[in-house]
Amino acid sequence: MHGRFVYFRDNTGFLPSPPTTTIGVDGATVRILDDDTFGHDLLTTTTTDVDGYFDVTFLWDPCPITCESQPDIEVEFQAANSIVEVEVPI
Repeated sequence: MHGRFVYFRDNTGFLPSPPTTTIGVDGATVRILDDDTFGHDLLTTTTTDVDGYFDVTFLWDPCPITCESQPDIEVEFQAANSIVEVEVPI
């Protein structure tokens, strides 16, 4: 699984910059989960690089009786850590 987690910064008033800049979220925790009928199974965890990209390989092992034949992948990002501070814009 690979992807990128980004945010958009408004550069209005900072010419000659483009009006909006896309910036990768550096150091965010990425959790890959299997959304099962009876909860979520954590498949793997990684972090985004300096440009917001992540790339991870993992194995999925279905349980023998109650699980589905394919995982229902759910990706969870945690952006509050020692590198990134998430604030409420008040």
